[in-house]
Amino acid sequence: MPRTERVAVGGYIYHIINRANARVQIFDTEDDYRLFESILEEGKERTAMRM
Repeated sequence: MPRTERVAVGGYIYHIINRANARVQIFDTEDDYRLFESILEEGKERTAMRM
């Protein structure tokens, strides 16, 4: 059964976590983590999102 679609309402603060199934390690190296951060930064610039 699919999840119910979430509604994103403006003006609210959302808490986002980054976690894998069974708490497995997501990033193997420090470079992987830096790449993830750069992708977040790019997304922030494209959408003018506040983080």
